[in-house]
Amino acid sequence: MFKTITRVTVLAGAVLALGACSNPREASKANFTRAIQAYLDGQSGLCVPLPANEVPFTLPDQDLFPQNKTRADALVQAGLLSSHPTEVKQPFGSSTRRATEYRATAAGQSALVAQAPNTLIQRSAFCSGAYKVQDVTNFTEPGELMGVKLSHVEYTYTVKGSADWARSDALRSAYPELDKHAQDSVTSKATLILTHDGWVHESLVTR
Repeated sequence: MFKTITRVTVLAGAVLALGACSNPREASKANFTRAIQAYLDGQSGLCVPLPANEVPFTLPDQDLFPQNKTRADALVQAGLLSSHPTEVKQPFGSSTRRATEYRATAAGQSALVAQAPNTLIQRSAFCSGAYKVQDVTNFTEPGELMGVKLSHVEYTYTVKGSADWARSDALRSAYPELDKHAQDSVTSKATLILTHDGWVHESLVTR
């Protein structure tokens, strides 16, 4: 009799625990991790935007924006672009000046993402790998703001499966943000909003 009661008690406790864990509206590390990962899954991984709107493109050797030339040459060193000398017309008159034409290599074509979603200017970029949540390190008690319940969450993430070019020293020098996001553990923040289906990253909420 005692064994039966104990077995029933343990079973009831397991059911209650399972129910609590499966509640998507609970403010928990597990639910917040799922919400943040859903957001990261919509990103393109490590990305370096093109120094032009599209490929192929041409830059004067004496460009008004030297950063563009630096980045283009770094992409060449990383094996994503090829470069060829050419000439372009001067802004005024009929004379020409030396320039460089850049085209995507085979490796570049496979990594090219048009209108990459995680570049601020929505410019085409070379992307690789995927972001993965490591840990939810802190979160605020959910509160009401403008009719919605939200929580501010701090978390760490890393990148998995990135190509060799993402570790290029030339690229990391030309694109400091690449070096930041390619660390073994990166700290970030997110605002999560409670919906009928559970917690969702604020950028994924349809208003």
